[in-house]
This record gives sequence, structure tokens and C-alpha cells, in this order.
Amino acid sequence: RVGEKLEAFNTRYEHANRYRDDAFVRYLMGVLFEASGDLDNALVAYRNSLRVYEEDYAGLYGTGLPASLAEDLLRLTDRPGFEALHEEFEARWPDADWRGSGPGPGRGEAVLVFEEGLIPLRHEETVETWSEDRVWRLAVPAIRLARRPPSSISASAGGSSARGFLVQDLGAIAERNLEDHAARDLARTIARAVIKSGAADLTEQAVEELTGEEDSIWSEGAGILVSILGAATEHADLRAWLTIPQRIYMVRLPLEPGFHRLEICRNGQRLDSRDISIEEYGITLVFLNRASWR
Repeated sequence: RVGEKLEAFNTRYEHANRYRDDAFVRYLMGVLFEASGDLDNALVAYRNSLRVYEEDYAGLYGTGLPASLAEDLLRLTDRPGFEALHEEFEARWPDADWRGSGPGPGRGEAVLVFEEGLIPLRHEETVETWSEDRVWRLAVPAIRLARRPPSSISASAGGSSARGFLVQDLGAIAERNLEDHAARDLARTIARAVIKSGAADLTEQAVEELTGEEDSIWSEGAGILVSILGAATEHADLRAWLTIPQRIYMVRLPLEPGFHRLEICRNGQRLDSRDISIEEYGITLVFLNRASWR
């Protein structure tokens, strides 16, 4: 349904967005299917995630393929009926250490989803000029994206530890998506400017009819005044979600069944700790959000 929604949004516009599908959501769908025991649909979701990471995310947003995704694909194809696909993945990732990863006999798995930071607010960029007794003002939305290196996320419990990996850079997606909308936003801005200029012309004509004088100081002044008011009221559309994280990381940590104290660190500093329960063949999801970069 995620792909269907994005396709529906794209069909509304003449120029399709580069953000056509969501690799992280498809990856998370795979985790949820696997947690419910539906390994076939989990495999489908993981393969769809692989496709989007490779076709879109790596080139457009600088988000590479998570190493654990290769392990997940190898692990879920190590079953009767998937021999050919498993051999294909083994040839592709010969160094992947997938055995012992994920839930299995004598172990479960803790999956941490960590949201970091917030997407920058949109701001307005404007161009103003004076031409033929008219004030023209064009305003378009823009984003100033802070260029921070990815954080180092890790989780540990029961004597085991695992490093996290970046699964989603929503800041980069927002920036590219705004670029996709730039032509449409500019076209709308120009159209509004033309309409406001037309309103100024009509105002001049109305004053001329009332005074019976053409090209008088009163009619020209009224036209200029309406033009100035039109320019003053021209603003870019800055509407956007304000609580979306800028980046999302994931950590997959296999653990023995039982109760564990999960320790979560960012850049070597302890960020959070909590008690979790692990079941054999089960997946325990842990969500953590930090709007601050510290």
C-alpha cells in the first residue's frame, strides 16, 4: 500500500517525484512480517526494500544498502524451495556473516529503531523587482539542511552487542522532494504575480473611469499601491510536517530468550537503557526518539 500511495501522489503531477517508494518502510514491513512468523511476505518485503535502496536511495539520497539486509535475505532464503535465490544472494554477498543472525533456534532478536533530530523548517527565499510601474515579488520555499555525518549507534545486552546502520535520511528526501516541486512552485508564484498585476491594471482603469482622466497621477498611484500590496502579501507555502525525524537508524541484536537490560549508545555515550523480554524465534521492537543532536 505504501507504493500505491506514492504512485497515486505522483500521478497528480506532470513531473513525477524522485521519491517514488520508501525503502525503510518496506524494510520495517519485512521485520513485522518476520515477527509475526510470515516468512514468505517478509522475504518479499526485504526484496522490495533492496530494490528501492539500490535504485533510488543510494544515488538520490546517499543512503546505501544496510549490511543487515543482505544477511536477512540470505537467512530467509536458506529454506527448501529457495535454493536458487539463496545461491544468487550468496554469490552476490560472499562475505556476509548471516548465520546466527536474526531470530532462530535458541535465540530471539531485539530490533531498535532510533529516530534522530528533526527535519529543518522550510524558509522563504524571495526575489523583488520594479518594472513598468509595478512591484514584482516572487517567493518560493527552501530548506537549509545541516550536513552532519551519520551518528554511531549501538545496542548491547546479555554480553552481546551490535552496531546500528542508517536506514532513512528524511532530511535528504525532503530536500530532493522540494527540488522536484520547485518548477511547480515557481509556476504558481509567477501565475499569482501575473494575476496581481492584472488586479493593479483593473484598479487603474476603475480610477480612470471614476475621475474621467486617463494616465492621471491618481490612477497610476492607485495601480502602484495595489501592486505594492500584492507584492507584500506574496509568501511561499511553508507548510510541512514539523516533528519528522531527520534520520532513522536500526540495530538488530540477536539474544538468548529471557529478560535483558538493553543499553543504547550514540557516539560512545549512553543514550538510554530499558528492560526487554526476548522469546525464542521472536522479535522485540524497541523505538527511541531524540530530537536533539546531543
